[in-house]
Amino acid sequence: MIKNIAIIGSGVMGSGIAQSFAVSGYFVTINDIKEEFLSKAQDRISENLSLLIEEGAMTEQEMQGALSNITYKVDLKEAVRDADFIIEAIPEVIELKLDLYQQLEQIMKEDAIIASNTSTFPISRLMETASFADRMIIAHFFNPGHLVPLVEIVQHNETKPEVVEATLDLIRKIGKSPILLKKEIAGFIANVCKLP
Repeated sequence: MIKNIAIIGSGVMGSGIAQSFAVSGYFVTINDIKEEFLSKAQDRISENLSLLIEEGAMTEQEMQGALSNITYKVDLKEAVRDADFIIEAIPEVIELKLDLYQQLEQIMKEDAIIASNTSTFPISRLMETASFADRMIIAHFFNPGHLVPLVEIVQHNETKPEVVEATLDLIRKIGKSPILLKKEIAGFIANVCKLP
């Protein structure tokens, strides 16, 4: 049962993804390396939600509920300690990602699912030095993450089927439309094909 979500990286994508989960009733912790980054994310999410109210897509009460579902933490261990599902949305620098995964191995729950929002690196590259390929998946959201429905899901050849199913189910529960890639392909789908 997935209840707690951790988003690592509070930029435009991380904020949008966090907002999608919070609006759908999930408890979300956003992590980043500086308080100022988290403060910007908090402002960004508030602005996004306010726009939805202006457009009649959300009520003030729903906005407050979503905002109350989000916490912000600089401490990575605190951010992921209770997370059932962790999404990495840090910059597309392979060294940063590999270092993060090494840290996660020491501090995350044994049954947590780990996802990357990457659209650059194949999942086999991400898992070259990590030991949790069976719980790893790519969940590539599109910008803006809180509005675009498509999410590309890529599995590792070691990813457990139940992890894939849990991820697809979770993405559908936040109102998104997941598409599963069963093998690696450069650029995934949307970056290669023209969608209708």
